[in-house]
Amino acid sequence: MIIGIAIVSLASIATWFFYLRKVDIYETEKLPDMLFDLCIGAAVSAVYFLLKANSSVTWIPNDDFLMRAIYHSLISEGLIQEFVKLLPFFIIYTFKKERINEPLDVVIVFCCSALGFSFIQNVFFAKHEFNELMWTNSISSAFGHIIHSSIVAYGFAQYLFRNGYHKKKVLIGYFILGVLSHTFFTIWRIYYPNQFIGLLGSTLFFLFLVSVFINILNNCLNNSPFFRYDQVINPQKLSTQLGTYFGIIVLIQIILMGVYFGAESAIIYMIIHSIEIFIILLIALTRITRFKLMQNTWKSLQIELPFERVGYTNVLFAPLRLQVKGEGFNETFINSYLYKNCLVRPLSLRNSYLNADFKGHLEEKIFLDQDIGAYVLKIQTGSMQTKQYLLIPKTFGRSVMAKQYPIAALMEVENMEKLKTQGTGIFDLPFLEWVYLKPADWKNDYLKVGRVSDNS
Repeated sequence: MIIGIAIVSLASIATWFFYLRKVDIYETEKLPDMLFDLCIGAAVSAVYFLLKANSSVTWIPNDDFLMRAIYHSLISEGLIQEFVKLLPFFIIYTFKKERINEPLDVVIVFCCSALGFSFIQNVFFAKHEFNELMWTNSISSAFGHIIHSSIVAYGFAQYLFRNGYHKKKVLIGYFILGVLSHTFFTIWRIYYPNQFIGLLGSTLFFLFLVSVFINILNNCLNNSPFFRYDQVINPQKLSTQLGTYFGIIVLIQIILMGVYFGAESAIIYMIIHSIEIFIILLIALTRITRFKLMQNTWKSLQIELPFERVGYTNVLFAPLRLQVKGEGFNETFINSYLYKNCLVRPLSLRNSYLNADFKGHLEEKIFLDQDIGAYVLKIQTGSMQTKQYLLIPKTFGRSVMAKQYPIAALMEVENMEKLKTQGTGIFDLPFLEWVYLKPADWKNDYLKVGRVSDNS
């Protein structure tokens, strides 16, 4: 049984290592350093078991289930575990401080240490709760440890990298939030008397935690000293990769449960947790791969579900609908054109405003009201004339041409500098037409000739 737990744990660790390295786009952490963090997290778990052994109480009656559950969740699980998981960061920051040069580094150290801690904890308890651990080890347990630790880490990230936040109360506040998050999740997950209500409550709370986790990562990325808009994460590709890897973990679970408990037990158990599988694989993995890159922006952490109601204006024909929050594939892909020359091509020549292909240059990314991303596009309109427009990526229906060229709305702007300083809503911008971008096959001569005669 312990071998089975170890196999699933290692598969989970490998998947989360892959994820953390993929989102660390500006200065990717070295794998040996992450393994070092993992080992320290595993080593300090001995401190947890020592403290837990001395945290039992006799003043709470044995028949007072609720009070004992609250005490165990708050002290033995929340407070002691989050305190112990602080130790690896103190060790690393003391002896390898040069590694911590951007906010995301802090979070990654905490997350890797949490994975090491989770590995030892799951293996240690394998003989007592094998069925439960086969599931929670791969998804809920490992992910839960990562999220709770990231909340604590966020306080240190702000303390070290956010101006005006060098205050001890920030560290204490986020440590308390991490402990309470761990406590509340544990109560719902393990101790609620009704299994169905407990599963439903823990799953709903997990979705809120997913939003908190991705917002922490997003804020850390946005405030990296190495930030560049043209360095991007492909959410579609990353979510597919994560879904594949976690799908393999689920398959390993089913096989191992079939070996240890029989095929019938394995099938029944997976049916019971089918809602959780759906939530995590189809929703959570999508959300944690979507980022909204906004340089030097610290968004406040909010308790919210990972969905949003979208639909911009009647002008852009965008229907109101629910979607997973964060930037989708098209908005992320278009970032790769930033600071570069490109070919601007009308989606249709019928009643086209441009009426031809034009050479252009994507100058910068700005944000309109409601944090809608837009791109400043300069087009050569004559031999010595240029004009600036605004591009807003199409995020509904067909959003790319030939599976690679992003479609965007070409918007007219009378005063670009005023727009940048004062902002505006998308309703206030005249829509001209749909265009799509293609890579340029020239270097620095885009200002010489604006119109391209070949529209093939």
